[in-house]
Amino acid sequence: MRMVFTIGVCAVAAVAPSCTTQVRVPEPVGHAASALSGDTAVQFSVSLPLGSKLSETLLSATGNLAIDDGVTLVDPSGATAISNAGPGTTDIVGVGTLVGSNTAVKVVSVAPLSLSNNAVISGSVLTTVPPAEQAGAVINGAVTLDSTLSLPSYTWNVTFPGATQGDVDLEPDTAASLTPGAYGNLAVKSRATLTLAAGTYTFASLDLEPQGVIQSDTTTTPLVVYVQNSLVLHSSIVPSVGAASFFLGYAGTQPVVADATFSGTFVAPNASSTLGVLNVPSQHSGAFFGQSLEFRPRTQVTHVPFSGWSTLIPLEGPSGPPIAPTLSLPAAEQPPPLNVADDVPSFLLWAYQARPSQLAAGRSIIQGAVGNESIAAAIVTAMGSDPDLGDNLVAISILGELRTQAGFNYFQTLVSTPLPTTGTFSTERGGMPLEAIALAKQQARAIDGLMLMLTPAADAAVLNAISTTTSYQVRARAVHDYLWVHGPSGRATVSALLTPDQQILMDRFDMAGAAQSYDTRLATFLSQHPEVVPAPVTP
Repeated sequence: MRMVFTIGVCAVAAVAPSCTTQVRVPEPVGHAASALSGDTAVQFSVSLPLGSKLSETLLSATGNLAIDDGVTLVDPSGATAISNAGPGTTDIVGVGTLVGSNTAVKVVSVAPLSLSNNAVISGSVLTTVPPAEQAGAVINGAVTLDSTLSLPSYTWNVTFPGATQGDVDLEPDTAASLTPGAYGNLAVKSRATLTLAAGTYTFASLDLEPQGVIQSDTTTTPLVVYVQNSLVLHSSIVPSVGAASFFLGYAGTQPVVADATFSGTFVAPNASSTLGVLNVPSQHSGAFFGQSLEFRPRTQVTHVPFSGWSTLIPLEGPSGPPIAPTLSLPAAEQPPPLNVADDVPSFLLWAYQARPSQLAAGRSIIQGAVGNESIAAAIVTAMGSDPDLGDNLVAISILGELRTQAGFNYFQTLVSTPLPTTGTFSTERGGMPLEAIALAKQQARAIDGLMLMLTPAADAAVLNAISTTTSYQVRARAVHDYLWVHGPSGRATVSALLTPDQQILMDRFDMAGAAQSYDTRLATFLSQHPEVVPAPVTP
């Protein structure tokens, strides 16, 4: 994908007459005022947590991710994720650091993950090796290990024109305005104010000094700023309608320290970035992508997705559905597209035969179809004509990740279907007919899909399954999934629906756990429920 900005001639205008001598007024395009010596195309990229959209991504690194003491990540929407594509480390290094306040934040890390004393991850973890946890560290959600994990990414090109409008240098106590275009070096010094008309800008460098202000009226149009070589942020860039309307992209390799409040989406694919004020509580809002990211102690980061992603990269194809980010696989192993309902048969056939090394690529394609009702309906239709249990389990999993109303309706009907009591019996399968066993397996997988919805209606359907199903397998899965999403706060709700002998379901643990060994987790479970400990064998 290539994006080239065609930017017209614009001028710098001083707001106050006393400021005119303090502003370098650029010459027209093509004159010697140009600070660059030829067009330069730079590739920008953002990595995504597996299974999440751009609008659901709060933090994403491709090297190191460090979240320091007392940092709190907040997402008012209730669906967010952070990720690190590696190859460095992901360190929840803070004492008392909270990854997810009032919501379950998902952590996806190819790099090794470590949690310091009393650090808390409110949601689930997907990573390559067991996380390292110090005393008091807590992961409320499930921990899934995948040694082949890789993350999808979006890429796009930005051109920094060689012919620019020139440098802009605001001395203290001056003011000026700019209109969208290509500029050289920008310096806004203490107590100076620069007003940017909304639109797209490129700068060779940007230096915003303490008490300097860059502001923009973004009521109708987002502000997009690309910086090529050097970025200094000792003060704030202020979009009038908040973080959703501002994008800052930095192409350089020099480290960035943003020691003032930042509101917007920040992308620095080639540099390490540090955000927060030393020894002072600070707040940032928006979304942050970079080679390496560090959030200083006592920083609160609130997720506000950028409203203009589709103006930067083609998130939507000609037929409407989002285009999924890609993963590197040999061409013969790449999944087919899943953009329209007609793509469903070939994609399902590929998914039925996919190897573990191909699953991440498949999930990235599914991610691009999230919310597509016509694709979901086509999957439901395909399951209705396919009697193969294994195929249907795969299709149910895909349907769940799409998070559609069609999927919810299908899952709700499937889960509420009574298990048959007659049919084909097998002495190896106990007292249940094979038809009931097959249906219970599909219902358990449908429970997974319901909990991926993250809606009150889906919660209600899962709770109803806990109280009404006749299948131990389905009830166990429903209890597990509900507590995986809601954490300890959901235990009282679930407990009220279980009989005394079913309470044990709330303490069952996943085979893939955190840093504790399986034996240790099993010993903990048995200490909670000594009634299941087998009697000693008498010689």
